[in-house]
Amino acid sequence: MSPSDRSDIFEEEFLKEHLLALASSLGIEEPRYRVLSASGKGENFIGVVYRVCLWQNDRDNDKRWFIFKVAPRTEIQRLYTLVAIMFENEVAFYTKIVPLFEEILKRYKKSLDFVPKCYRTSLRECEEIVILEDLAQRGFTLRDRLDQFDYCHASKALRHLGRLHALSFALRDQRPETLEIFGKVRENLFNKNNLSNEIFQYRYELVADSVRTVLSDEDPKYVKRFNKFYETVWTDSERACMPKEAEPYSVISHGDSWSNNILFKYKKDSPEPEDVCLIDFQFYRFASPALDIHYLIYSSTNQELRDEYYDRLIRDYYDSLAEYLRGLGSDPTALFPLDVLRDHLTKFGFFAGAIAVITLHIVTANREEGTEVNDVEKLKERVMNDTHYRVTLRDAFKDIIDRDYI
Repeated sequence: MSPSDRSDIFEEEFLKEHLLALASSLGIEEPRYRVLSASGKGENFIGVVYRVCLWQNDRDNDKRWFIFKVAPRTEIQRLYTLVAIMFENEVAFYTKIVPLFEEILKRYKKSLDFVPKCYRTSLRECEEIVILEDLAQRGFTLRDRLDQFDYCHASKALRHLGRLHALSFALRDQRPETLEIFGKVRENLFNKNNLSNEIFQYRYELVADSVRTVLSDEDPKYVKRFNKFYETVWTDSERACMPKEAEPYSVISHGDSWSNNILFKYKKDSPEPEDVCLIDFQFYRFASPALDIHYLIYSSTNQELRDEYYDRLIRDYYDSLAEYLRGLGSDPTALFPLDVLRDHLTKFGFFAGAIAVITLHIVTANREEGTEVNDVEKLKERVMNDTHYRVTLRDAFKDIIDRDYI
C-alpha cells in the first residue's frame, strides 16, 4: 500500500488494518490511498473524523471516498465523553436498526438514502471505529453551524426526520416483533449516570445562571418560570426518554438533531436545499417523535423564524411522515394522528428547554472558542459580550415559556 498524503495520520496499525480490510471487501487488490482531515475545529465532539480516498493502483480514475470516524485515545477525552458508549450506540444503530429499516424499504422498492451507508465497524477498546460513505461524493455539504436555519432548511430537515420516524411506525404496524429490539435501545444522554455526574451538574448550572441573566431585564415571570422548570428538568428529561412515556408512539429517533448533524444537497445555483442526509447516530433513542422536533427547532432556528413559521414547520414534518408512511403501506391517521403529535409537543415541551440549556452555548460558539470541554467557564463573559449568544438564549426561553412548554 502506498503512503498517504499525510502518513502521520494513519500511523496507528489498527487504522491501516481497517483500510486494508475495506479495500479487500471492495475487491481492491493493490490499494492506494489518500487521507485528509474531515472536520474543522469545533465541528466534531466525539472523536476524530478522516476523509479517506481509496483506489486500485492502476485505476487512478476509479477513486472511492469514505469517512473514518475514530474514537479519541487519550484517557481524559475518553473519560469525559464516555466515548466507548457513544461508539457502541452508533454501531448498534448501523448493525441492528438499519437492517430492519432496509428490509421494509426494500419491500416497497425504496432505499435508506437519507442515512450514510456503513461499510465497517469495530468496538475494540481504544480503537473504536465506524467507516461510512463520504456523503460529499453525493453532493452533500455541512452548513456553517453559526448560520441558523431559514425556513427552507428547517423544513427540509424536519421532513426527513419525519421519514426517519415513519420507518418505526411502519415496522410497529407490520412487524410488531421489532418492538422488542427497539425497546433495548439505551439512552446515552439523559440517564442517571450522566445526570448525577458532578461535572454535568456544574456545567449546566453555569448555563442556567446565564439564562437567568439574559431574562433578568424581561418580565419577572420569565425567570420565575425558568427557575420552576430547572428544579426538575433533568429528572423530567430522563423520564421523557423512556419509551413507556410515549407509547404506543415511541419511534427510533435521531437523538442529536442539530444543524451539525444534518447535511444538505443543493440545486445548481440555488440557495435552497433539494435533499438531506442525517449523520451521527451516537445518541439515537426510542422515544416520542416530539423530542427530535424540539431538539432541531430550539437548537438550530431563531425567533424570527419561529414567529413566522413554527406551526407550518410542524405541519411540514407531519405531512412528510404521513406521506412516507402511506408509501410504506401503513395508515398514519391510525398509527400517529396529528392531534397526538400536538399533544406530545406540549407534554414533552420541557424537553425544548433542556435542549436549549445543553446546546445553545455550543451552537453559538465562534470557531476560535471551538467546543472545548471547559468552554462553559467563559459563559459569564459571553453573556455580557457575545450578542449572538445572549439574544439566542433569551429568545429561546421566552418562546418556550410563551408557548407554555415550561
